[in-house]
Formats: sequence, C-alpha cells, structure tokens
Amino acid sequence: MPVTYRYPVASLVPDGLRALVGLAFTGIPLASLPVASWFGMVLGTGVVLFGVFGAMTVLRARTRVRVGDEGVETVPGLRGRVRWDRLRKVKLRYFAVRRERERKKGQGARHGWMQLVLKGEDGVVRIDSRLEGFDDVLGRAAAAATALPLDPVTRANFEAAGHGVAPGPDEAPSDAAARTGPDGDA
Repeated sequence: MPVTYRYPVASLVPDGLRALVGLAFTGIPLASLPVASWFGMVLGTGVVLFGVFGAMTVLRARTRVRVGDEGVETVPGLRGRVRWDRLRKVKLRYFAVRRERERKKGQGARHGWMQLVLKGEDGVVRIDSRLEGFDDVLGRAAAAATALPLDPVTRANFEAAGHGVAPGPDEAPSDAAARTGPDGDA
C-alpha cells in the first residue's frame, strides 16, 4: 500500500519569507520610483527571480509524494512518476550551507540538505530532504538502484545517509573493496 508524504509547512516558511522580502525589495522600487533603464532591468530581473522562487515554494507546499512497491510519484504540484522497475538514473546530491563548508569536517550538526533525482522511462521525480519520510524514499531508491551504475558522489551520499548501495553490473568495486583481499584482509 502506498504511503503519502509531504513537505512540512514549517520547513517551507523560510523560503516563502525570502521570496516575499525579495519581491518587496525589488518590486516596490520598480513600481513606485523613477529608475534608470539599466537599474529597472536589474530590479525587473529580481522581481522575476523572486516570483519564480515563490511560485516554486507554493508548488512544493502543495506537492504530495506517494511511495509504494511499484514506484514513486509526486502530485499535484510538481508532477512526476517513476516506477522502480523502470528506474534508469539516480542522483543524490548534498548541498552545504556556507557556514558548514567553512567548518572543519566532523564537527557539529549538518545544516545542508540533500536532493534526490530519480529518472525513469515514465518521467522524473525530484525531492529534497525536507520531505517527511525522505529517509524511507531514500532507502527504497537505494534498493532499486542496485542494478544501476552510480556516480561516485551519489554513492558516497547514499553511504553518508546510511543507505549503502552495492556496485552496479558495469561498475568496478570501490577502492576499499579493491584493497581488501579475498579473505577480507588488506
């Protein structure tokens, strides 16, 4: 039976506020002040970018992710559907915030987010780690990806998230496995 997950509203509020503040700082001067044409183009570009960002935030708030034995789909906002047996490509990326990049490795909690992209014959599904149940989707994606070649970054991110994926049919074993002898000795 499929399980339905959604993005918690609390996790999307900061994005909504950023969009509103950006629209205010670019849209109000553009609409109310006489500005030079080049500056008007800069402000207009800001209005468009913050407007698109706000619209994507609203769509994400409306999106539901259904995960089951057959596959995963997103409805109604950011539509997409991928069947596990028709999965063709998986990418898992970690995006660190600047403060985390500046901090030494292994110290403190992580403040970044992950994005999972699943591509199949039927379509594409993109979700990020703010989704309730992201770990469940990640585990199912890892299980379905065992027959696929994965890039080293995706493989490392799955392992960091606690979902190791066995090498695909066309992949060489990892460096650690290559250094280990047949008896498990290095």
